[in-house]
Amino acid sequence: MPTVALFVSFGRDARPGFELTEADAAAVAEICRRLDGLPLALQLAAARLTVLSPAALLARLEPRLPLLTRGPRDLPARQQTLRAAIAWSYELLGPAERRLFRRLGVFVGGFTLEAVEALTEGNPDALDPLEAISSLVASSVVFVQPLEEITPRYGMLDTIREFALELLEEAGEAGETRRRHAECIRDLVERAEPLLLVPAERRDWMAQLEHDYENIRTALAWSVTGENAPGIGVALVGALGWFWLTSGRLKEAGSWYTALLARPGEADHSLAWAKVLHGSRATLPVGFEERVSRAPPGRLRCRVDRSARVIKN
Repeated sequence: MPTVALFVSFGRDARPGFELTEADAAAVAEICRRLDGLPLALQLAAARLTVLSPAALLARLEPRLPLLTRGPRDLPARQQTLRAAIAWSYELLGPAERRLFRRLGVFVGGFTLEAVEALTEGNPDALDPLEAISSLVASSVVFVQPLEEITPRYGMLDTIREFALELLEEAGEAGETRRRHAECIRDLVERAEPLLLVPAERRDWMAQLEHDYENIRTALAWSVTGENAPGIGVALVGALGWFWLTSGRLKEAGSWYTALLARPGEADHSLAWAKVLHGSRATLPVGFEERVSRAPPGRLRCRVDRSARVIKN
């Protein structure tokens, strides 16, 4: 792998005599993968080989940015740390593009232009999403994913995304942006749900949800397990039942059903909750819902029966 060879070269500069051994090969390959193959990141990481083994270096790479400092002194100041190099590119953006850059950090595994439009809807920037994405791609902080699809997808390298999330927190925009992200993913899942039952549409929509599954997990984690927006979580879990079944993710589905049922006082008479109860009954062991939800068996049985009637109607 070219990136591994580059890392080894940088390692020899930092620690003369450094050689790649069979014992170190897996750790070095994973270091290169986590650093997205960025030459500056590899150089800064390799500089730590003076005091760390590759395995120890790998163990300290989460988060990435704090470790990747103190580069060669003959480099320009903006290249002395990876954070400084990314910050330099960030500072070259206009105010509206910086705001969008920060917000795009919430997406995991890529995003579409439609998702960007949903994320920026109602913003005072009067920002054209297509022009803004084009600018971020030209600045090398966003890339176009190499997918042969009608709908193009974009992404951020993990190191750059980590920087964007830091800035998002510092700007006090994280809560609102994560809510918008979760709403965007909820809308996608709800749009896909009925089309998964249409043979002519199923393949395309399964692929779409697979592409966005890391975003789905992120939205679920934010909305289901915290105090943020449980209604969004209910809608997501309720609409994902058929996708989880057909993609072989019933074990994971059970963990999300369990998380929702464990929340006190959340259940209502909505269709979304009916789907959650119906899906949990089909996924979790007999009697498990009662233990998790702490509801009396008779009351839960009534809820399940009511959910079946709601779905049937």
